[in-house]
Amino acid sequence: MKQYTHQPPSQDNGFRVLSLKPAISFDAPLHCSLSKARISDSVHYEALSYVWGARTGDRRLICDGAELLITPNCELALRYLRTGWESRSLWVDSVCIDQKSTSDRNHQVKQMGEIYRMADRALIWLGESDDQTKSAFARWVNLDKSSERISNEDRNYILDVCTKPWFERVWTIQEVSLAKKCLVVCGHESISWDALVSAAENGHIRTKIGPKYSTMPSRLKNLSTRTLSRNKYYINRNLIGDPSRMLVILSKCRRENATDPRDKVFGLFAILSALGLILPAPDYSKTTATVYEELTVGYIQQCKQLGLLELVCTFGRLSEIPTWVPDFSDQKFFIGVNPTRKPLSKLVDSVLLINRTPKHLPLRGKRIAQIEFRLCGSYVTYETVSNFRKLHYAGFTRYYLILPWASAMREWILFVKKANCPTGRDATHLFSWLATRDLFEEAAESGSYVGVCQMIMDIMADSETREVPMSDFRKQETLEWVPNTSDGTFLYLLFEDHTHDHEMNWVNNCLSLLCEHTLFAMSTGHIGRAPYSIEVEDIVVWFAGAHRPMVIRPAGENYILIGPAYIHGIKESDVWDDQDDVTQLEVFNLQ
Repeated sequence: MKQYTHQPPSQDNGFRVLSLKPAISFDAPLHCSLSKARISDSVHYEALSYVWGARTGDRRLICDGAELLITPNCELALRYLRTGWESRSLWVDSVCIDQKSTSDRNHQVKQMGEIYRMADRALIWLGESDDQTKSAFARWVNLDKSSERISNEDRNYILDVCTKPWFERVWTIQEVSLAKKCLVVCGHESISWDALVSAAENGHIRTKIGPKYSTMPSRLKNLSTRTLSRNKYYINRNLIGDPSRMLVILSKCRRENATDPRDKVFGLFAILSALGLILPAPDYSKTTATVYEELTVGYIQQCKQLGLLELVCTFGRLSEIPTWVPDFSDQKFFIGVNPTRKPLSKLVDSVLLINRTPKHLPLRGKRIAQIEFRLCGSYVTYETVSNFRKLHYAGFTRYYLILPWASAMREWILFVKKANCPTGRDATHLFSWLATRDLFEEAAESGSYVGVCQMIMDIMADSETREVPMSDFRKQETLEWVPNTSDGTFLYLLFEDHTHDHEMNWVNNCLSLLCEHTLFAMSTGHIGRAPYSIEVEDIVVWFAGAHRPMVIRPAGENYILIGPAYIHGIKESDVWDDQDDVTQLEVFNLQ
């Protein structure tokens, strides 16, 4: 049988719609036809949201009498969606887009946001059902209208549902966010997206409002990301043009999966465009480095701030990407951004005043100081954070898996004890600030931030009785026992009788914040926290338009960006004032 050849769309806004032919037998060969349509037409169809499962297809779909190969998961979805009595109009990317044509992929990916927005509904295909699916879905639909709490059995099943690969795919965020309605499909069973989210909420499996903190297991954070994205985009249209929303989405979505690393940007093209960020049209002839650089430059120029630079991570990044461009393909990234803070408005235009060449970013800013000392030794790794999450949420007691964290914490405590910080604050205050700064502002307001800091200091207070008045929490001597305590003892004292969910979730997020970071001291005497890859003689600068200081390293006539720094005792208002002439600031050419 001859191979199917896609016909070009008739218009610039044209796309193809699949008509899936009916069949009585589930195992009957799949037959369909493709027709041309335009975005401006009133076409009725459903858009399939699914995971390919394989990079190339090996299953046969008969399309207009010719063979078109699709992946096993796509074949399974079509078999379940096929009816026995009438054709069904669908949009399926692997069929409706000519995957062999780069130009057609570029053209169709550019329109995918509109394709999902114009569809009657999106069909979220999660795979086949099992014995629990039908009864669970029926109960969850009723919960949508009830205050009844779900059972532990249902709660566990929600966890199982949300571990499906669909919840880890970057494209699905855009698909669920832009669709008018979403239907979750497992085999022959289905439930509305809103009912699934409602069931998760009734089971106390929900995210707290905030970009960096969650009370739910990490495997449900993908559900949270999609719900947050859908609610915030679809309901709150006033967020259009809000740089903070773009930062949250980009930060969360770098942990999502994409077979092609360029899809970390192309898969969010429609959402970012809807939020006001105008980017070059998706083009698969461009390199990953070029796509990421264009996103970064577009964000800086249009949003007039440097918040995106906070996503830079020096560990494991692609070598061809400039140091000032976030590597969105790097999933080993835990630290979020603080979207609520804004740089001083007078200074943000400075990032637009300098001409740039490809792979370089010249920025104006002020030198703060040079790094004179950095803490070497133990530090929290990506693996340590992963191990903690596994043992915490699975109820394990193998705390030895995170002994490196205990060692790193002890070294941090010893470091701040010896520091002679010009702010005059004691070691306990410095430790609390450095270990939790910008972790979760809402927690500080609610009191849980202070409570957990006090819990840690309480444990450190007395290794014998651990009974110290609250007034002693801020005394430097409460840290005196730490040097003579082993990592294992420190860890035991920290976790014994302190395993409430809110405390452990705080520690989990604290781990994420400290991941791949260390402490340093500057020539001014101030101490701070920065990526572990910093070196002595690196320079701390504050760029005009940045939320916080950055660490850079001289490289000939240029500089490389190491990452953001958190310095105790130096605020934005200490660096900038209304009299600053941004045109007279020093220029740092990042490469």
